Amino acid sequence: MNRKIPHLTWRAILLAIPGSILITASSTYVALHASALPWPTIFVAVLSFAFMRLLGKSDINEINVAATGMSAGAMVAGGLVFTLPGLFISGLWEVGDKTVPAQTFIKQRFPVVLLIALAGVMLGTALCWLLRKRNIEQQELPYPIGKAAASTLSAGKAGGSQALVLVITLAAAAVLTLMRDQFGLFPAMVSFSIVAIPFTFSMSPMAVGIGGMIGFSSTLYWVLGAAITTIARFIITETTLLRLIPGLVDKIGEWNFTVAIALMVGSGAGTLLNFIFGSYRKRRRSSSGRTRTKAFRVTAPKGIGLFSLILVAVAFVITILTGMKVIPALLTMAGVLFAALMSSIITGQTGINPMEIFGIIVLLAVRALVNVSAEHAFFIAAIVAVACGYAG
Repeated sequence: MNRKIPHLTWRAILLAIPGSILITASSTYVALHASALPWPTIFVAVLSFAFMRLLGKSDINEINVAATGMSAGAMVAGGLVFTLPGLFISGLWEVGDKTVPAQTFIKQRFPVVLLIALAGVMLGTALCWLLRKRNIEQQELPYPIGKAAASTLSAGKAGGSQALVLVITLAAAAVLTLMRDQFGLFPAMVSFSIVAIPFTFSMSPMAVGIGGMIGFSSTLYWVLGAAITTIARFIITETTLLRLIPGLVDKIGEWNFTVAIALMVGSGAGTLLNFIFGSYRKRRRSSSGRTRTKAFRVTAPKGIGLFSLILVAVAFVITILTGMKVIPALLTMAGVLFAALMSSIITGQTGINPMEIFGIIVLLAVRALVNVSAEHAFFIAAIVAVACGYAG
């Protein structure tokens, strides 16, 4: 029996389509210009709320559908912008003569970029279904950006003192950011050192808000990681004879990054194996007729697994259409599962989605196993980044 989804309305869809185009274009410009992409979630939530109010609608869930459709375009743009420009930088793709019309250049490159985006979106959609229950209901990850958007919508609908506090805080954050970035009244970063140990503070209202959302315990993990690496560097470079070795400080910085990546990849592999074995055990318990536990009751609805497999299969075919061989495409599908799982966890814990980092990790892993051309390596990174951004 088909169950109607009351909040998935034509109003929300028709609002999400032009909104997604607008947000995608603006996010592409911001990402190319600033080499970073702030979350558009709160902005599109406010925009969707305003337009829905003009239409006389104030259902929070319907507004959320429209806002989600808009913000999804930004994540796709980020996944492409942070990876595909490497094709031009490395000379694999030529920009072309300025006398050549833009339509000609777009005609040459647009089909493969569209296929990459479609593959990433389908994989991200499939993994959203599989990971949502685990991350939100079972693990109860904070997802600070999503909570901020939900609080914005709730305050706007409730009105009163809550809405007043929201407006005042938004205005204060906007003024501080404008004073910092436009007028330069204070720096974006403040650095100093205590006993030769460097400290850096980001003068960012957004960072303060994210810290308030994710709480003390999650933030403490970041501080602990930074403290361990900083203290270790200080001990090696300031209190031992190793400091006399030329280039040691730079080498230690490289080791720090390598260890951090290894910790992320190892944690992701462990989480993925736990997810797979946990799902297998729950299926075994279900088939043996035992009493269903709470963990089993919050698994995905019936039919979602098959739908996700279909999306993955279609994404695999689309990846083949980009010119990639079968084995690299299969490895990319497996890499996306690992990367999206880690990306969704990191996004849920911190509000930061390092999608391009996961794209690089997966492409390096694939190239270590099979021979992949440089062009297809960028395709792999782009597909992974889009899927991670979309799932996050």
